[in-house]
Amino acid sequence: MHINIVKFTLFIIVLFFHFCSFGQDSFEKILKNGKGEVVINYRNSDSFISLDKNGEISGAEYEILLDFFSWVEEEYNVQITPSFVMMNSFSELYESISSSDVSGLFGSCSFSITDKRLKEVRFSPAYLPDIEVMISSKDLPILQDTSEFRIKFKTSKAITVQGSTFEDDIRNLNHSGNVMDMEFVSTTEQVISSINSTNNTYGFIELPNFFKLYKNGLKLNRQNLFLVQREGYGIIYPKESDWNDVVWAYFKVDDNRVRVNGILEKYFGIELINFINEIQFSSDSQKKLLLLNRENELETLEANNLKLSLENEKLDNEKNKAEREILIAQESALEMYILLGVISFVLILGLVVYAYYLKNKDHKIISEQKKQVEIQKEIVEEKHRLITDSIHYAFTIQKAMLQGEDHINPQLPEHFVFFKPKDVVSGDFYWSKVVGDFCFFASVDCTGHGVPGGFMSVLGISLLNDILFDHDILNPAQVLEALNKRVITELDQSSREGSSKDGMDISLARINLKTLEMIWAGAHNPLYIFRNGELTELKANKQPIGYYDYSKPFDNVSFQLQKKDMIYSYTDGYPDQFGGERDKKLKSSGFKDLLKDIQLLSIPEQKKYLDNHFKSWKGENEQVDDVCVIGMRI
Repeated sequence: MHINIVKFTLFIIVLFFHFCSFGQDSFEKILKNGKGEVVINYRNSDSFISLDKNGEISGAEYEILLDFFSWVEEEYNVQITPSFVMMNSFSELYESISSSDVSGLFGSCSFSITDKRLKEVRFSPAYLPDIEVMISSKDLPILQDTSEFRIKFKTSKAITVQGSTFEDDIRNLNHSGNVMDMEFVSTTEQVISSINSTNNTYGFIELPNFFKLYKNGLKLNRQNLFLVQREGYGIIYPKESDWNDVVWAYFKVDDNRVRVNGILEKYFGIELINFINEIQFSSDSQKKLLLLNRENELETLEANNLKLSLENEKLDNEKNKAEREILIAQESALEMYILLGVISFVLILGLVVYAYYLKNKDHKIISEQKKQVEIQKEIVEEKHRLITDSIHYAFTIQKAMLQGEDHINPQLPEHFVFFKPKDVVSGDFYWSKVVGDFCFFASVDCTGHGVPGGFMSVLGISLLNDILFDHDILNPAQVLEALNKRVITELDQSSREGSSKDGMDISLARINLKTLEMIWAGAHNPLYIFRNGELTELKANKQPIGYYDYSKPFDNVSFQLQKKDMIYSYTDGYPDQFGGERDKKLKSSGFKDLLKDIQLLSIPEQKKYLDNHFKSWKGENEQVDDVCVIGMRI
């Protein structure tokens, strides 16, 4: 029991670090950093990609992917670390790609290229034509006409992989709309195994795997009338992935195509590859004839192999007499080995008994060690309490600097602040200052959240206050330039290795309370203005506050406000929250729709609605980031 616990603990530790190493880097990020990681989610598909009993991955798609990443490394002078992740089912694998907007993620499982899938994911070029055939258990007849299917297969069960084109092929047979008896399995191998071992069953499999089975002596009924051909097999990745152009460029290179063809010949054989290419461009009647001829050729080959096997058996019989004499001598030696084994067993048993004695003897020592562990546990709990108290005190300091959303000058237009930190202290903060006839207000997102983000937010509040105190009335772009210089100086940032890369994203507006003229500038974060139900979005500079290799001066945007205009300034925490029925991000488009729905409500109602909607959208998910939304009605 003790050994099992140790093994299980080691397994959990290895598994933890294994998953922590996974990365999904965009091609742009890898080009910029010179290195990166990609993840390939896969599900076993014989000859295409599969994990064997020894934990080794092999298959045509596996080697094509490795060749592709090697080509990218050489072509663009980068380093790529691929990680292969086994998924629980084909449906889970496809969903992991179709529902993702992350670059650096790929899917592999002999995916057929279909019009429906092309709307949800991207495909590499087809590397092999896709032809699927129907197989059935040996008790079912070979159909001579497609109309016989409804009669003779009426009570039969379909075996298929859920979410695959095999399932589509089966459902396309049911033109009458009757309920079909269908059983779902995980892989093509399980489809073949179930149909081979169970009566009254049928299903679809890839043509290459059918002939591979046929060549290996496993003969399943093939329904020649039901043949499905699609464009081909390809490797998939998310619609938003920036790897698409690179993948297609790889397949356009002649040398790469030669290597891909060599990989296909390795796993399927040159005869089968040539046969698939030939059948691809044949008519339906020609396809049926070619398949039958191919099966006959394999039958002849099997007969020749059987004849050769009988001849070899005859030769082997002549050797048996001499081998029997050798066997008798080996049996005598084996008896001696058995005797030695019994003696060794007795010795080992004695050692086990002695070890048990030592274990009982050491029980007192273990009990004392347990007491020491309990003492150490109490010390750790006390330190945890002190750290927690310190964090809550940091929250008190940060809250005092924010002063609450009601501290803003009463001359300001009616407004609300929806502020929801992820942890006790926040890396987001809101800020406002009234200088003469001018009102400044901003929503700011600092690097990180929790305690590190809290330190950055305190620094940001202090710097903004100092900048307006030290200068005359500045426009927002001037404030951002001054803030940028102060952050770089205070954090000692530069291009050198190990330098701090912390910074801020900010949306900063200045409103003339008399003329209602607004001047605005932003670092990454935009500003939304609703007038008569129509949205105007002010675009921010695509650079942060803090050291940036390609930094440029910030731009001012002027906008003449009118009475009843509704202004929204926010950080990315709200739109980046995962939730909803499909457990996806709300995104900026969904956030804009939400603001459009509430912009005519009263200010208190808007804040309450944002709070309720955020809780409903998040559901049981963890909050991913700090949230700050400022709304102001002119």
